[in-house]
Amino acid sequence: MGIFKAYDVRGKYPGEINEEWAFRIGLAFAKFLKGKKVVIGMDARESSTSIKEAVMGGLCSENKEITDIGLCNTPMLYFALIKWNLDGGIMISASHNPPEFNGIKMVKNVDGNLMQIGKSSGMAEIEELAKESEVKEVEVRYKKRSVLEEYVRYMLDKLERRVGLKIVVDYGNGVGSIAAKPFFEKTEFEVCHIYDEPKPRFPHHDPNPHVKENFKDLVKEVKKRSADLGIFFDGDADRGIPVNEKGIELRGDILIGILALDVLEKYPGEKIFYDLRSSKTLAEEIKGAGGEPIEMKVGNPYYKEKLIKEGGALGGETSGHIMYKEHFCIDDGLYAMIKLINIMTRTGKKLSELGKPFTKYYKTYEINIRVQDKESRLKDVEEVYRNKGGKIEKIDGVTVIFPEWWFNLRPSNTQNLLRLNLEAETKELMEEKTKELKEIIGGRVE
Repeated sequence: MGIFKAYDVRGKYPGEINEEWAFRIGLAFAKFLKGKKVVIGMDARESSTSIKEAVMGGLCSENKEITDIGLCNTPMLYFALIKWNLDGGIMISASHNPPEFNGIKMVKNVDGNLMQIGKSSGMAEIEELAKESEVKEVEVRYKKRSVLEEYVRYMLDKLERRVGLKIVVDYGNGVGSIAAKPFFEKTEFEVCHIYDEPKPRFPHHDPNPHVKENFKDLVKEVKKRSADLGIFFDGDADRGIPVNEKGIELRGDILIGILALDVLEKYPGEKIFYDLRSSKTLAEEIKGAGGEPIEMKVGNPYYKEKLIKEGGALGGETSGHIMYKEHFCIDDGLYAMIKLINIMTRTGKKLSELGKPFTKYYKTYEINIRVQDKESRLKDVEEVYRNKGGKIEKIDGVTVIFPEWWFNLRPSNTQNLLRLNLEAETKELMEEKTKELKEIIGGRVE
């Protein structure tokens, strides 16, 4: 089934994901999960209510005890799972995808930390169980409970100062405002909220941080109000993407770096997990601060698993997923932004100043190139640069390293795309090598 992805279940409604498959997946997760207590929540998409009810039917067919927290963002569900000491959780959301999509994200409690079900942690087993399952009539039983007040109170306790910043927050009509808006309203920060009402069709822009166009209204307000910080929450708020006082989006690896240097003051010498698309300045700065940088493949569930099994203080992806060991190993956009706000208020530095140490080299944003045969093209590129004397690494796709520049090229899990990230010691070399790679790869840049 094409809806079973590397990190969750996702597809268009109702052609790909629908109530029948939702029931099957709920039943499969119930069989997979060893414990009995499950929390469930949903975003504001038009199909979320019926998908949630079908999932609960599957759970009830295996006699699970369900707590329904209703409309919520993904971190609220994660928080409820851990704080209420439940066994598993299901979030109905397609995150940043367009309105016609929906999804099912499954997680479990592992000794007080959160483990997301993905390719390496049970997704294949759940897919097989779902395929074998049958939809049947079942009485749906559940209890309703709100986690909002407890979650907001917990977050306020993590904030060091409640005054001194001008902040603009763009929720993109996703569900981030459900918790973040009441949180900010209990501070003395000067906060402007835009697109804060959850709406199923995202009328202003998709809450998708991968599309630069979606930031234009946030950037405009940051500049207009001379704000210190802009925050863009993706659709389900497990990511918060900062914009600095100049209206420039903070690259994900720079955010990881700022947060890593801060957390290493509290946990000296600890491991910091980051993805291989990151600037090499990230590893240099982490080492300089006495930490242990560990490069990993792309996929946020891998970072949660590493933090649980191997320790470490922080895991982060350049896409904006940030996971703290001290915060149950969950990716929570609001928590990461609170940490960033604490650093800004404590140091008195502007966000552009905090990010400066991580801009030593010249790095592209991720470039997506559509090709006919991604695996064949990947092999061709590897061969070209092997013959040129590049050092080859194959953690995720192909990374080729030369003394003055490097690149990573990896295939998309779901589309005929190759994703290119490149960094060089000069702007001219970055532009030259980016052009060279595009010509060798062929295809169409998207």
